[in-house]
Amino acid sequence: MKTEMATPKFHKFEDIIAWQKAQDLAVIIYQLFGKCKDYEFKDEICKTSVSISSLIADGHGQKNQKEFLQTLNTASGACSRLESLLHLAFKIQYLDEQTSNQVLQSCNDLSKILFGLKKSIKNKMQAQTEETV
Repeated sequence: MKTEMATPKFHKFEDIIAWQKAQDLAVIIYQLFGKCKDYEFKDEICKTSVSISSLIADGHGQKNQKEFLQTLNTASGACSRLESLLHLAFKIQYLDEQTSNQVLQSCNDLSKILFGLKKSIKNKMQAQTEETV
């Protein structure tokens, strides 16, 4: 008996929870750093935050699970990069401890969502491979 894998299907990238959370996180980053006078740091942290949701959308647009998975791996890397920049922002006193902890928690939550999505896609790819064998 063949069992169907419970893998979400997304007709639009806007339906992907990871994309929604990444967009929310980018808005928070822009609110926190939009007026930062350290333009190089502001540019780096804002671009990194935007890249996460952009990568998710780009991967969805590939319509190929393997390429989508590769792009999600890159989005996960960007999320880690953002976490690193947030740690630095706290150390150089651009963020207070409470704000830093809250935004870092949002990054961590997004990382978990991305991990779950990647795992789901890997499982579906493996099941499809087993069906063809």
